[in-house]
Amino acid sequence: MKSRMGMAVIVAFTMGMAVVVSAADFSAWQQKMKITLSGYTKPETLTNFPVLVNLNTNISGFAYSQFSSASGGDLRFSASDGSTELNYEIEKWNTSGTSYVWVQVPVLSSTSSYVWAYWKNPNQTTAPAYTTNGATWKPDFRGVWHLGEASGSAYHFDSTSNRNDSTTNGTSTMATNGPVGGASGRNGSAYGV
Repeated sequence: MKSRMGMAVIVAFTMGMAVVVSAADFSAWQQKMKITLSGYTKPETLTNFPVLVNLNTNISGFAYSQFSSASGGDLRFSASDGSTELNYEIEKWNTSGTSYVWVQVPVLSSTSSYVWAYWKNPNQTTAPAYTTNGATWKPDFRGVWHLGEASGSAYHFDSTSNRNDSTTNGTSTMATNGPVGGASGRNGSAYGV
């Protein structure tokens, strides 16, 4: 297996846990990258915790052209053991910039935590069901809204399995840039969800 090492930047943490998917054999993936999870400094160890991973071409050894699927369908993540497949959700896939991927990590601590990312497998170009069915988010999450819908959209879509999509009331500026991915601009009291 061809291996490329690099680091991705973790820019946000969200409280919660869900279930790790399964054991997997990643030997058919031609690209591999260790992602060190740094920045968490609390004494508590978090389990099955969704973290945001930014992927872009500023990361050594990473290129969108290496993917077998233009939409990232061959992307996979594993725990540090290299065989426990992890739930993840692509919030935004941007081959011209930064992609935002929420990965449910089994253990996050203030000491060394890491996961593996894998891509470039021409036989696995369809994203697994867990990337869109809410499995990345614990059932206790009432809703996760990324706010990346286009301007004029009447909805903010919920990423959890609860599917608590919201309906907008009033006008908003959708697809506004936020600190992490999308945001939604409000026009004061005339806007409600």
